[in-house]
Amino acid sequence: MGHCFDTEHYVKQSSYLMDYLAAQGMDDFTAVTLDTVNVYIRTLAGFSYKTVEQHICSLRAFFRFLNQEGIMPDDLAAKMPMVKARKQTAIPSVWTQN
Repeated sequence: MGHCFDTEHYVKQSSYLMDYLAAQGMDDFTAVTLDTVNVYIRTLAGFSYKTVEQHICSLRAFFRFLNQEGIMPDDLAAKMPMVKARKQTAIPSVWTQN
């Protein structure tokens, strides 16, 4: 994606998910399913495309970490859909420098 986020960013993004899970009465990551994640992502409706994209990217990294550490046996990161960044509008090729 070309984005570089620091650990603080990932912790912040992951904390939003953990708050959501706590509100749903879930306190065990092994109970989290792809459906749970999809419902959480739907709560982001109304945010900008870029914000949602960043959340999904952060969640994918978080779930990958949980799986690699043996905390979550199911690799949800691999099952989450990829979000493709929208391309910036290019300057027309007829643009000239004056």
